[in-house]
Amino acid sequence: MKVWRVEHETLIDESTGFPAGPYRCAGKLEDESHRLALRNMSWAHCAEDHISPSADARLEYCIMRDEVCGLMSREALDTWFNEWHKTLSAAGFMISVYEVPKDAVRVGSNGQVVFKHSAATRVGAEFWEVIA
Repeated sequence: MKVWRVEHETLIDESTGFPAGPYRCAGKLEDESHRLALRNMSWAHCAEDHISPSADARLEYCIMRDEVCGLMSREALDTWFNEWHKTLSAAGFMISVYEVPKDAVRVGSNGQVVFKHSAATRVGAEFWEVIA
């Protein structure tokens, strides 16, 4: 199964050893304006259309230590991060595409998935242009 993930070009999440996602590393960005922008995005993403794994019944209200978040399609990624593409790109985030065995993926709400990072193989990257 293909999974799309927003992750930083150089920052690694110390708890997973995997490239850091935008919700986990805002405080580690060097540029204060980027840190503030990502905090604003996190606050904006507290609604039901951006449900966290710990609040998602479909994900059993959790994300395991060996899992990271992604989205099940490019369209789902564009919807999830609607209006934040330029901010994420400017802060050093990219879109990676992973191939992950289906048994290593749990599907949540609104296109979100969590997957075992150790089972994932990065197969590409994509540009930030929103799919129409």
